[in-house]
Amino acid sequence: MWMKVDDKLHDHPKVQRLLERYDETDALAAMGLWVLSGSWSGDHMSDGVMTPYILKRWHSEWKRLAAMLVEVGLWEVVDVDDRSVHQFHDWTHYNDSKAKIMADRIARQLRKELFADPDLIKAIRARDGDRCRYCGCLVRWGNQRGPSGATYDHVIPVGRPGCTNTLKNVVTACRGCNARKKDMTPDEAGMRLLRPGTLGAPAPEGLNPSDSPSGSGLVGSGAGSGPSPDSIPDPIPPKKTRKAATTQPRTRSKA
Repeated sequence: MWMKVDDKLHDHPKVQRLLERYDETDALAAMGLWVLSGSWSGDHMSDGVMTPYILKRWHSEWKRLAAMLVEVGLWEVVDVDDRSVHQFHDWTHYNDSKAKIMADRIARQLRKELFADPDLIKAIRARDGDRCRYCGCLVRWGNQRGPSGATYDHVIPVGRPGCTNTLKNVVTACRGCNARKKDMTPDEAGMRLLRPGTLGAPAPEGLNPSDSPSGSGLVGSGAGSGPSPDSIPDPIPPKKTRKAATTQPRTRSKA
């Protein structure tokens, strides 16, 4: 995996403090230790945690250099398994955690397997009828970016026990609802799984949208309320009809 380094690192206040407070040779040696440690952490997915065993591989005076990095705020000392180790400050703010990396790998594998199963894809689309199973809007299979674009969602999220590529667990979802649900269950996201083919429609007045028998139709709303332009057909103006003329029977008057 990659370790992400901001292209403004050279001007970062912590780096500047390191260069100002310490001898130039020591400061650059500390930054070298910082870079090598980051590379190792990314490769081994350690979430920025560095043990003494690893640090001493790169410099005989690693303790002094590590103390300098801690002093300026680039590293911090944390307890892991009852021992003190060094860790990058805000590692997961700039880099993905091991948990996310592993979840993404599983998700990519599940997507690959899903699209390699045309019979399952066909069954999902036939059951759901091109309707989002969370809001009921009409999804657009050709829309690759918009909120009404069609996606497939795992009801039991990827990474949770029971997540599989099955007809029961994979549903059609608009991109808006999929983005809102994220890696949560419908309950956790405050959403409700609608019956297959449910049409989007406003929730009946006085009824909680989550208790509505139909979807809201509002793209990405999940259990929200309010109709969506995607779920309401364009009104068809009534045909104009010519009013039939009525004629009065003619009467001939006698002279």
